Amino acid sequence: MQHALRSHDTFSAVFCMLDLKVLGAACGEVLGEVAALLREGDVMAICAKALRGARKRQRGYSL
Repeated sequence: MQHALRSHDTFSAVFCMLDLKVLGAACGEVLGEVAALLREGDVMAICAKALRGARKRQRGYSL
C-alpha cells in the first residue's frame, strides 16, 4: 500500500459533506475554551484569511 497525499478532490468531497453550522459551533466552543485559558498579554493567532473576509464565492461560505 502506498502512502500518498490525498488529492484536492478528496479533501473537497470530505469538506462538502460537513455541516458548516455544526462545525462552526464546535470551533466556537473550542476557541472559547482556549480563550478562557489566556492570561492578560497572551496572544492567540487567528486565520488572516477569515479576518480579510476571503470567501469561496461559488458556495457562499467563508474559508
